[in-house]
Amino acid sequence: MFEWIWRFLTGWVEIGVHPSCRTLLADLLWQKEIPFWREREADGKLYVRISVKDLPLLEGAACDRALCYEVEAQNGLPVILAFCRRRPGLWVGGLLLLAWCLYSQNLIWDIRIDGCETMSEAEVEAILTEAGCGVGDFYPGIDFDLLHADIRAENPDIAWLSVYMHGTVAEVQMREKKKGETTEHEEGCYANVVASEAGEIVSVRVFEGQAVVAAGDVVMPGELLISGVVPMKTDTENRPEYASGSVMAQVACPITVEVSPEREKKVYTGREKTEKSVKIFKNTINLSANTGIPYATYDTIDKMEEVCLFDRIPIPVVLYSTVYREYEWQKETITPETAAAEAMMQLRKEMDEAIGAGEMLSRTVTAGFSEEGTYRIDCLLYLLRDIAVTEEFSVSPAVREPEA
Repeated sequence: MFEWIWRFLTGWVEIGVHPSCRTLLADLLWQKEIPFWREREADGKLYVRISVKDLPLLEGAACDRALCYEVEAQNGLPVILAFCRRRPGLWVGGLLLLAWCLYSQNLIWDIRIDGCETMSEAEVEAILTEAGCGVGDFYPGIDFDLLHADIRAENPDIAWLSVYMHGTVAEVQMREKKKGETTEHEEGCYANVVASEAGEIVSVRVFEGQAVVAAGDVVMPGELLISGVVPMKTDTENRPEYASGSVMAQVACPITVEVSPEREKKVYTGREKTEKSVKIFKNTINLSANTGIPYATYDTIDKMEEVCLFDRIPIPVVLYSTVYREYEWQKETITPETAAAEAMMQLRKEMDEAIGAGEMLSRTVTAGFSEEGTYRIDCLLYLLRDIAVTEEFSVSPAVREPEA
């Protein structure tokens, strides 16, 4: 092991001669006391390795004995240093790389989030980035106490959040606000709860404020449900509050789906263009020539690939590629059965989107072909869902007249 290190530090060369000169080469190396190693034959030649410092001795002896040889390879630290001396740009690039590595130790390379429930990690990361704590930001310049307070103040769904640095990784611990949990608001900021859509009230659950509707009432969009102005019991004045609550109502949701047997179909031509770019921290470098998109109609497919060292260690380098696929519109005629099946599939999809977090109480469906030949489905859903939305208002503090 130490012998290999010494040979690398001093440098070595590989000498190639004709196999018939084996004896002559061995005599010269023995006479000049030149150590050699790794003797091998390949491509009709005999190869041995000697130290770089012994090469002048071999050159003088070879001239005296008329030995023809070739220096096939050179390696070791002296060879590398000689190569670098002839190319000063390598030294400059190395110094710049070293300076960048030292500077990048103060940048955020990765963000790890723990505590997400309803919010996605991408949403939380976008909030952090907007607040100045994203990938590529200089974290010694971040006031984390102020950051935590600003994020909680601007995002009512976040009850608690803390960021601490572990090397170049920002570790984020958070907790989302539970429904009904009170949140601190700015002074003078209060709220009413109003209806997001028309419906018949089924139940009212008040967390703060005073309900102005009851089960069985029919309300319209924007109508007041829970008031943030609560009358005092022992005084004629009112007390403003930040009203909150849940108001379940039965709402009607009409859905109409139409599918025509004669339509245009998208057909890909097989031609496509790819544009690539790389993002290092917050800097994006375009790797493709910007010549525009040569297609009139096309689909766009975006891909993102995060770079990891050894497939395990993430680094702040992201590869982006955008594929533009050309297509043309061609006329297509489908059977009535196919039109009916496609209309039913589309209806199921729109029903799932309409129901969302609510509950379906009943539905009425009528279907058939119209006079124009279009297959049409009319569906009326009755859903049970929360129609309460918060509407903030501000109240200025009363100004008292100074006493005489």
